[in-house]
Amino acid sequence: MNSFRSVENAIAYEIERQAAALAHGEPLRQETRLWDAEREETRPMRSKEFAHDYRLLPRARSPAAGGRPEWVDEVRATLPSYLPPGASASSVTTSSRPTTPTC
Repeated sequence: MNSFRSVENAIAYEIERQAAALAHGEPLRQETRLWDAEREETRPMRSKEFAHDYRLLPRARSPAAGGRPEWVDEVRATLPSYLPPGASASSVTTSSRPTTPTC
């Protein structure tokens, strides 16, 4: 979908489509649907046989990046400071934010 309006229209259409199907006793299928903006309707794109078809792929196991402590210090010394004016490194490291990435 290429606009918020398309998303809004697709959701509104799906609410009506699913409510009508349930009102007529029709089961709802687990499937991926696409929005056809010209016809203003959704259409089945592919079916999902089982709930495990919706699983996310596991995160790749990447080895930890690292190097000799001397090399890390050399690289760190070449990096520019990204602290705002008036801030000190100690104020950043003593904050409640995590110091390592969580993702």
